[in-house]
Amino acid sequence: MITVAVLGPAEVRRDGERLPLPLGKTTEVLVRLALEAGRPVRAERIIEDLWAGAATGRDTLQSKVSQLRRALAEPGLVTSGNGGYILNADPDSVDALHVVGLAASATASRRTGDAAGALEVSTEGLALFCGDVLVDAGEGDWLRPHRARLEEVRLGLLEDQLAARVDLGLGGDVIGELEGLVSQYPLREGLWCCLITALYRMGRQADALAAYTRVRELLVDELGVDPGPSLRALEDQILQQSRALDSAGGRPSVLAGPVGKLPALSSSLVGRRPRSPRSVTSCATGAW
Repeated sequence: MITVAVLGPAEVRRDGERLPLPLGKTTEVLVRLALEAGRPVRAERIIEDLWAGAATGRDTLQSKVSQLRRALAEPGLVTSGNGGYILNADPDSVDALHVVGLAASATASRRTGDAAGALEVSTEGLALFCGDVLVDAGEGDWLRPHRARLEEVRLGLLEDQLAARVDLGLGGDVIGELEGLVSQYPLREGLWCCLITALYRMGRQADALAAYTRVRELLVDELGVDPGPSLRALEDQILQQSRALDSAGGRPSVLAGPVGKLPALSSSLVGRRPRSPRSVTSCATGAW
């Protein structure tokens, strides 16, 4: 079984044993193909992405692919056809693709009230991140959306993990961590929902409402929008001292976000009420 890791240093393993990889462009070609495992990537696209318009021809790309094939020692793993190349690997064997499915599963489990399942899956997903994402893929402009997307996936997993811990009655253990995270990512409403819920369940209603005021003022000042529906509903529940917030009790989490589909960047702002403008590690190895 072949697995490919790109969420940290690039790594290929066969049946759990690491294969030596050439440095530089050869590894960059591997990463480029791995991000679309099972699908062909046109040669022109690879050249444009990895060489950024330099006077590089197909012969150079073909040389790098040949080096990659020798390193992988499996002739059918990288094949060519229809003007491009394909990494013939199950997408689920590439950590950057596998983790997207884990993130969707964690969110779905949390939304159905399975906090234990959400905690298990989100922890598994977070363990796949190992240092800087796509660190061996070069610095081409093509990497920006991939890195941004994977960072969104990582933060979503972190939100699900923390929300699950709160729902399992461990809110007192994560309040300090959440305070640090909302300072680092002040516009992520899911983290604020988690912090506010944890504070309330620890008997700190005034602190929970103060946290809501902080995020509301921040969103208005920075983005000119009101808090989203989940935050507003959470404030109402706290003001009413709703019994739904007394404890997890197997109930679904109140965090924002769609189920089963990771949001596109900045999608949390869609459909929100605008306001007048005023003067955003451990590492798994082997098969997963």
